[in-house]
Amino acid sequence: MKGHHCAVVSLTDFLENPCFAYDVYVFHRPSADVCGFQSSLEDLRRLGKRLLADYDDLIFGTDEEALSYSTFRSGLRSKKQVTAMFSANLLALLEFDLFSTSTDPLKQQVMRFKPSGRCETIPNAVPASIISIAEENAFFLAPRSSNTVGYFAGTKTHDKDLPVAEEGVLSFLENDRTGRFLVVGPVSLPATLTDHPRVVQHGLVDYLYLPKLMQQCSTVVAPLEQTSFNDCKSRVKFLEASLAGCRLVATPIPDIRAVASHSADLPQTRDEWVAALARQHVEPVRAALAAERFRYLKEECHAARSADALLLLLGE
Repeated sequence: MKGHHCAVVSLTDFLENPCFAYDVYVFHRPSADVCGFQSSLEDLRRLGKRLLADYDDLIFGTDEEALSYSTFRSGLRSKKQVTAMFSANLLALLEFDLFSTSTDPLKQQVMRFKPSGRCETIPNAVPASIISIAEENAFFLAPRSSNTVGYFAGTKTHDKDLPVAEEGVLSFLENDRTGRFLVVGPVSLPATLTDHPRVVQHGLVDYLYLPKLMQQCSTVVAPLEQTSFNDCKSRVKFLEASLAGCRLVATPIPDIRAVASHSADLPQTRDEWVAALARQHVEPVRAALAAERFRYLKEECHAARSADALLLLLGE
């Protein structure tokens, strides 16, 4: 990274066999529940190392924040489990003075609990290698049907999110008799979509296969339930859609608004979801818009910007 030597290691491996050869130690989503965490921080401080906590989700705080966590809301964890996790993560957060977050709302949450700290927002971005592969293969220009809508959910934690777009999807399928709704991931479908003949669902698929599936879609949706946890989520769905040449229809969380307000549909009501999914572009128009979004991605959302922000935070 910018001429600096970096190594990535799991926290478990580091605590079992710590290496003190580096100047800066970035702890991603640190937790005080991990055995040896506190003593390792003390060792690093004694050696004069700089310590930074990095967050890409709201995983710390009080019971109020914990009960907005998607794994609790989807029934995958109990109240006791998530409140204990958020409490342990908050204890870890309080051990740090330097922070990085993937979104501004997440930064605000960090500063609420550690107002004396210093925090920088380092938005999610796309590595140059991925941009190069996408550009060389023109993934975003691959021709596809104008009436295939996709939903890509990596985990069951999105069970409460899909119903936000349910009526829009149903209206799309009802009004376009050849339209398809492609779902990828282990999310549970609402009853109205489960047995629909033009709803196709794949379970978990290899990550390398996802681009090929996404290139079947002219539009992808990213609905989110209104919670404090979701408000802190990032622009990843915009990055994925732009790489694959898809129009994005998404709940307007702050980080999506910041990056995609000029190029995505951001419905807030049932009628707006219906209207957004009713819109279609013929292939030449879709391809032209996809090329425009890819240019924006290449110029404004590349990982070098993130590296610059991190080095600025560290005073390099």
